[in-house]
Order: sequence, then structure tokens, then C-alpha cells
Amino acid sequence: MEHTFTGTVSKKGVPLFSSAFTAAHSKLVKYVVDGTQPAKFVDQVRVLDLRNLIDVDHDFNSIDSIPGFDQVLIEEYELYVNNHGPLVVKLSIDTNIDLMLLRQRQAPTLTNNHWVI
Repeated sequence: MEHTFTGTVSKKGVPLFSSAFTAAHSKLVKYVVDGTQPAKFVDQVRVLDLRNLIDVDHDFNSIDSIPGFDQVLIEEYELYVNNHGPLVVKLSIDTNIDLMLLRQRQAPTLTNNHWVI
């Protein structure tokens, strides 16, 4: 669907979009080019993508860079990485993860609903 902007909308939008692109560009330069990427966080957050469960560190106590992770019960985490997550990946079609299936698998075992999707 095509949309034509009026002169007024274009004049107001240019500074906003310019600011957003400038911010995104500076972060990309900082993290990718300069190499100051928060590697520990990026590495640890991979556990949240079910497709990465095979090749990430499962040690609950080693995850300290994800905000709020300290509120997750270790029992729920272990069910996620050792049972529910791998099963959902196994049942996925063409690497398309069915998040509703994960939620249905987790619901009966969650006490605090930390992994609600």
C-alpha cells in the first residue's frame, strides 16, 4: 500500500527519522565496528531463543547479565532448558518455533509465571 506524505508531515518527520537513524548508526558503529559490544549479555541472552539451547551454557548461576533473571526459579529454568524447550524445538516445523506450544507445556509446571510468553 502506497502513501503520499504532505509537505507538513514530511517536514515534521525528517528530524525525527534523522535522529533515529543517527542513534542506530552510532550504536552499530560502537558495537560492531569498535567492538565494544556487551558480549557477556549478548552471549547469555542467547538462552532465551529455544533454537540456541543446544549450544549455550545451561548453568543457571552463570547468567548474571539479563535484567530480572534473578527472579526466575532455578526449577523453572531447568525445566525450560532441559525439557520443555528442547521438546518444542523438536516439534517445530522448519525451525519455526511454536511459542503457544511452549506456553502450554510450561503452564502446569510454572509457579510464578516467569516464562510467560
